Amino acid sequence: LLQVFKENAIKSQQGGSKGAHSNNKGIVRHTEEERLLLRQEEMMVLESIFGPENVSVLDEGHVRIKVDLNRAAGSYLHFFTASSSNYPDDSPLILLQQPSLSSSIRYELMEQLAKQALTLRGELAMFGCISWLQDAIQDILSKYEQKEQQEAEKQRALRFAALTRGGNRVKTQEEEDEVYYQNLEKDLAEKRKAKDSKATDNKKPTHDATSS
Repeated sequence: LLQVFKENAIKSQQGGSKGAHSNNKGIVRHTEEERLLLRQEEMMVLESIFGPENVSVLDEGHVRIKVDLNRAAGSYLHFFTASSSNYPDDSPLILLQQPSLSSSIRYELMEQLAKQALTLRGELAMFGCISWLQDAIQDILSKYEQKEQQEAEKQRALRFAALTRGGNRVKTQEEEDEVYYQNLEKDLAEKRKAKDSKATDNKKPTHDATSS
């Protein structure tokens, strides 16, 4: 997955401007030298904030930062900026690494991070994206927990409907177990009765049919 992100970064961020200028959206385009200096400055700032032990350059254009997300401890954000990209004029690709979160939540968070990164085009986006995630993740997780709870309640309602389908309530597992043990006791009682009856018959005196 990391390799896919890296390849996408190279494809989507190739090219570069030869001089600083503003595009039609008002985003300042930096020269190649300015972009290099900005990236170096950003790395220094990130290391001073999160600690050099939590900021790693895994490859050219690939930065991994360990961040504190409260309920999702031990999280890593991967930022991909190809060496030929225009970052920070172009937004980076972002991957969230957190095994304790479900894939649906991680994809939702990465989608929101991508939108946030777009609003920071022309600026050093890594710290801004991390700050946004730290502020937003609590609400996002709460919404997903609420959604999962609603889904669980829906499933319980469906199971209850299945038990009462057609007006003939289907027995629960506990009720089926109770019926089973009642039938078992009844069967054992009948066997004991048959055994006692046979023993009584064996005690009765027998008469020789030939003697008279």
